[in-house]
Amino acid sequence: MSNSFTEGSSSEFAKEQLRKSDEFVVEGPSLGPVNRATLVRDPKHLGFTLARYKFISKMFKGMSSVFEVGCNEGTGTLVLAPEVKEITALDFDLGHISFCLKEYKGYHENIRWVAADALDGIPPTHSGITKYDGGFLLDVLEHIEQSTEDKLISALCKSLTDNGTLIIGIPSIESQPYASPVSKIQHINCKSMYELKELMSKYFRNVYMFGMNDEMLHVGYHHMCQYIFAMGVNPKT
Repeated sequence: MSNSFTEGSSSEFAKEQLRKSDEFVVEGPSLGPVNRATLVRDPKHLGFTLARYKFISKMFKGMSSVFEVGCNEGTGTLVLAPEVKEITALDFDLGHISFCLKEYKGYHENIRWVAADALDGIPPTHSGITKYDGGFLLDVLEHIEQSTEDKLISALCKSLTDNGTLIIGIPSIESQPYASPVSKIQHINCKSMYELKELMSKYFRNVYMFGMNDEMLHVGYHHMCQYIFAMGVNPKT
């Protein structure tokens, strides 16, 4: 790529300095159809989603092994990849995993993209690790019937080390009157902060709660949180 500039009063020196950025340009993956649609319909929401992954990347920085349940098209997973040694990213949607395997081939090779149902357990990492330091699921639990959530979290705990950490992020039940029509159809299991903590406390010795509004993470009044996180540490099983 070569930078060309319109005629004007800007100096040649400034333009030449900008041209030097050419050497840093690389080919890269594109957005998948879900995220392209988000970029067109509601671009700010893409920022909200990536901010949630940034929180995960800060919490898990330096870990040897992390799993993600419901990686979708993998855009957010890439935020975490530079911060940990290995990631197993799974989704039961074959189209999503097919996209990730094709689009991200050669990029962030510490990610293993796997088509699997987390209710049946977490596959091992590339190197064969079966007990993970950390795991997370963002915007997943609200799509799962309440009758199966215990089976899911129990399966995830079995894939964590004794000191492992699991982070769950979901839209709060209080946010649902303001949700989009498609979200209202898909969200069948939203919870309050207290309800999510009660669920996680069944499986972890320590549970820490956070709220989020847009990109802002906080510990403010929980009824006014649009999004909530539960971080469970030290599985009981």
